Amino acid sequence: MHEQYNVPLEMELNCIVVAGTRGETTKFAAIVLPYGKRANTGSPAKQALDAKKVSFAPLPEVIAATGMEFGSITPVGLPENWAVLIDSSVLQLENVMIGGGLAKD
Repeated sequence: MHEQYNVPLEMELNCIVVAGTRGETTKFAAIVLPYGKRANTGSPAKQALDAKKVSFAPLPEVIAATGMEFGSITPVGLPENWAVLIDSSVLQLENVMIGGGLAKD
């Protein structure tokens, strides 16, 4: 978005998908965070998903479950049983934008 539409990087948000597991149960969540910030898949994500372990979700499963493509996964339109976790630093931003696609030439 920055290069294509001149959106300032400090306004851009990323969405990553994680999978939390406890025993045989797996729960998915989208984490929304400012561009360039590392996702915290530790205690907050574990607690929100009631999981013992949280890691990046397998891309083929994410694509199959969402119908979205790599690089264009957004928190809008995710399966209803998925959590959407928003990094608290997003609340400090006056204006934000989250993309939904890969630029095609």
